[in-house]
Amino acid sequence: MMNYQTLQKNRRQFKSISGLSHEDFLSLHKEFVVAYSALRSEETIAKRVRKRKPSNRVDAVLQTTHDVLLFVLSYLKNNPTQEAHAAAWGMYQGQAHPHLQYGLKALRRTLMHNDMLPARTRLDLAERLEALPIEQRKKMRLDATERPIERPSNPQEQKEMYSGKKKACSKESASQRCR
Repeated sequence: MMNYQTLQKNRRQFKSISGLSHEDFLSLHKEFVVAYSALRSEETIAKRVRKRKPSNRVDAVLQTTHDVLLFVLSYLKNNPTQEAHAAAWGMYQGQAHPHLQYGLKALRRTLMHNDMLPARTRLDLAERLEALPIEQRKKMRLDATERPIERPSNPQEQKEMYSGKKKACSKESASQRCR
């Protein structure tokens, strides 16, 4: 069964599972705790308005905020099925899903608060780049994954949004991958 206590001892394995070095994880964790605590004071894992003070169950699989953050990061990095991810952490898929949704919401708040969410459009990226000093621009990471977007109905807008690709799949691979 995975947890933060056992994984932190093996730095190589920790980075392989979380996608972050232990130092980067701890840095992110400081910010994550703030967002997670605020979210816990607002709502329950079942997405209900919280009426009483939050507390941890004695038998909870995710005992600490370190465990919660590692649980979410390992899911995002390794992209397992929820069933496989739950089994690795010693829980059922029905338990894993709400914990993932809750943890993802807290992580998104953390990244948003620290202005670390990726730019989704080229205009957003251009605005962000212009606002940064040149030294920081050189340190930025590029996510080069092309994501499909809804096609605009206006022909002029279609031209502006055209990426150069004609289809999502080539003719050769269409019979195998794109059904």
